[in-house]
Amino acid sequence: MKKLRVIQFSQAGGDASWLIKNINDTFIQNTLDRYEDIMYQIACHINHNEKLQPNLSGITLRSRLILLENKCNLEIKARKNMVKNRIRFLFIYLNLKKNKNYDFKDVKAIYTRNIPSDDLATAQMLSQVPEGTISMVRL
Repeated sequence: MKKLRVIQFSQAGGDASWLIKNINDTFIQNTLDRYEDIMYQIACHINHNEKLQPNLSGITLRSRLILLENKCNLEIKARKNMVKNRIRFLFIYLNLKKNKNYDFKDVKAIYTRNIPSDDLATAQMLSQVPEGTISMVRL
């Protein structure tokens, strides 16, 4: 078969239909959906990509913000790593060219996340707290 690139049958009218996988596309889609659901169940995690109901609650919006925070954390880690490597290579270059020794570990990149929060829910919680429960510090 490899040499001639043809399948030869010992009988006349032989059939190789068992080699061809003719799978229904709905079966494939259902299997993929089932695997995705099982992955979220095993990880005990919320699927943030599900379509939301029209009546959005604060908890639903907060779960969307959790997804955004996780993505931002991954981006921050990647950019910190990129900046650290660039500084390290710059210091190697300065050592070779100018004979100046700098330690890249002395430089610390600080990032501040700018993620929206649900200020309305926070304000409602604070307004429902009994007076005298939260101590206020004035500057």
